[in-house]
Amino acid sequence: MATVCAFGSFDLVGARSWVIRTGLQEAGYDLTFCNTSVRGFFAKMRDLTRRWRTMQNDVDALYVVFPSHYYMPLAWRLARRRRIPVILDAIISLYDTDVSDRRRVSRFHPKAWLLFAVDWLACHLADIILVDTEEHRQYFMRTFSVPACKIAITPVGCRTDLFHPQPERAHSGPRIIGFYGTFIPLQGIDTILQAAKELANEDVRFVILGKGQTYPAIQQLAQQLRLSNVEFRESVPLEKLPDFIAECDVCLGIFGTSPKALRVIPHKAYEVLQCGKPLITARTPASERGLRDLEHALLCNPGDSHDLAEKIRKLLRDPGLAKRIADGGRSLALKHFQPSTIIAPLVAGLKDRGIAPTPKDYAPISVHILTWNSGRTLERTLKSVSGCKEIIVIDGGSTDSTVAIAKRFSATVIPQGTPSPTIDFSRARSAGLSASTQPWILVLDSDEAASPRLLAEVKTIAHHHSDPAAYLVPRRYQMPDGSIIAHASTYPNERIYFFHRDAVEGWIKPVHERVKLKPGVPLLHLNGASLAPLPTVAEYKEKNLRYLAIEAMGSAKRGWGHWFRHRLLHTLRSRLIGTIRLLGIWLLPHDGKRLPLRFELLRFWYGWRLIVDTCPLRRLPHDRDRS
Repeated sequence: MATVCAFGSFDLVGARSWVIRTGLQEAGYDLTFCNTSVRGFFAKMRDLTRRWRTMQNDVDALYVVFPSHYYMPLAWRLARRRRIPVILDAIISLYDTDVSDRRRVSRFHPKAWLLFAVDWLACHLADIILVDTEEHRQYFMRTFSVPACKIAITPVGCRTDLFHPQPERAHSGPRIIGFYGTFIPLQGIDTILQAAKELANEDVRFVILGKGQTYPAIQQLAQQLRLSNVEFRESVPLEKLPDFIAECDVCLGIFGTSPKALRVIPHKAYEVLQCGKPLITARTPASERGLRDLEHALLCNPGDSHDLAEKIRKLLRDPGLAKRIADGGRSLALKHFQPSTIIAPLVAGLKDRGIAPTPKDYAPISVHILTWNSGRTLERTLKSVSGCKEIIVIDGGSTDSTVAIAKRFSATVIPQGTPSPTIDFSRARSAGLSASTQPWILVLDSDEAASPRLLAEVKTIAHHHSDPAAYLVPRRYQMPDGSIIAHASTYPNERIYFFHRDAVEGWIKPVHERVKLKPGVPLLHLNGASLAPLPTVAEYKEKNLRYLAIEAMGSAKRGWGHWFRHRLLHTLRSRLIGTIRLLGIWLLPHDGKRLPLRFELLRFWYGWRLIVDTCPLRRLPHDRDRS
């Protein structure tokens, strides 16, 4: 397998390096690290050299991670000894950022000359240079005389494991216009404040997160404008940003007028698109090349506060337009801004140099797993679905090792509020469906594992079929010794747990949830089963008591008609069928193991409790008080 070494001094959780590393791994490259965290430039150089010399595995390419321009001479020297190419993830110019955009130093200052020299030398030592837009490609060619053949355009992208649509959050009061980012001229935060002044009489509130170079000036401007509809907040960790985006009705990009601002599409734009929220950002050569106005985002003139205010009014007064833009942006992100598609030009450049990846047989399947303190069983579940493109864990606020295990398997974790068991399973499942990037969905519970036969079946379908369809997946109990329970009154116990995302309208029912199929979608059967370990009697009873509590809450406002049809008659019918099956299982000879009788009897106990606990005569205490 071809190996790429990530080289430099960088943060492993940073969005840009995560995108490149994840894309390379998805493409089939092995990844290794030569990363330093020591203090001081020369100490870093010595540490990188030492780490490189102790690396035993073969390396086929050296990837200098942004921002590591200063280490390019060392990277070039080490790579030349092994005759391997050097990839520089430049993204932007250090000179352009500090001198032209942030104006920290004059272009006649010695530091400006040093930054220019670092940029020029780094570009000419690299074999492949990564930049984020065509406009930046032209800038590097023009400013540093870099040949076009050395430059690959890889959009910035975002952490797709963190950013995805969140459940809608109802909030009272003004509509929220959200912005987050470092306070630098490129952002055009002064334009946002001027727009807020124009919208002072509208029912909106601007929430701005961040700190940085221009923060004092922005605070002073806000005081001068006497803004009462603007709230400044501290920066939040990267993993908290999706929650902030979900809080906003409209999200803002950048509005600066500097030459650099016209050449970039920032991280936040990709993050908002990935989350499926409406985005307003400046109309620039870069944004017009990457986004379609009124389809993927709403574009306004850079530095024009009146135009920004009008665009905000337009979105807030036309919810249909806001929804179309949000959906269009999400579709664009899924199609063009995933790690594997972003790094495609880099992969092509490596292949041209004879460094081809080992293809991985990833099936276009998104595996969805609900968890709550599932650390004891989750690893088994995740190992059983290897080879699926995406794993999404919808977590109810686990306090054990659940989330750590999920992240170890590179799963996307969707938190579902405060630590507690899920009480609306269909809502949690719908969150996973919204976040999915793959056409086929395989659903598992956190205590289940996909049997080898089931995994082979779903991979074959996902690779060779694209028409919407849904499949019933049988569920089997597994004994601690690995043997399968062949006979139980609940068998075949089939659930629609494998389907094409275009085959369903969504999930319904808070408990014993199921998908609602679109009209005309074929419903087929799979032979492979999901395997659930047989719990202890206490665990089985505790799980059923939790279900009973949720069913009772859901039935608290229901009348006698609903209880009679859906609780009494339905439960009696299912238990009658179960009794007939149970008699056949235990009175007739069978090959294979039977479900122990105590578990069968517990199911009848559950049915009786369900009838009693949901009866309108047994109101919940708080319902009695309210009446």
